[in-house]
Amino acid sequence: MLTGGCFCGEIRYELHDALGLVANCHCAFCRRIHGAPYTTISLVRADDIRWVGAEPCVYETPLGYRRHFCPSCAAPSCNFPPVAVSVGEFASVVIGSLDDDWQQRAWFHVNVESRLPWVDVDDGLPAFEGWPAPWRIRELAVGSE
Repeated sequence: MLTGGCFCGEIRYELHDALGLVANCHCAFCRRIHGAPYTTISLVRADDIRWVGAEPCVYETPLGYRRHFCPSCAAPSCNFPPVAVSVGEFASVVIGSLDDDWQQRAWFHVNVESRLPWVDVDDGLPAFEGWPAPWRIRELAVGSE
């Protein structure tokens, strides 16, 4: 089991399964929400996340994504897609919110069409303009084992 939470410790969660794919997202929305050139996230089954601290605040984006963050320190923790597009009810966990330093390297970069021009993605990882197709993600998963 993995655990994580916000900076001040008010929001806490447990993950009852392993992390899935790990991606560096370069979209403008992630950059602004996280205040960073890109955000590293991992996909997990939404029902594997259990809140054990205070309930997080939720911000719903114009596209219906639900971003969970702490009401006190504003640190982001998890993001859930709109129910209409949620296949298998996957959510993403912000890697920086995990209690233990994550040792696994990201599998790929996504949304590089909107990356900051000074961010170098020439690190040997695959880079995609948007999110890769499910079949491509499966290939990446097999290659990371």
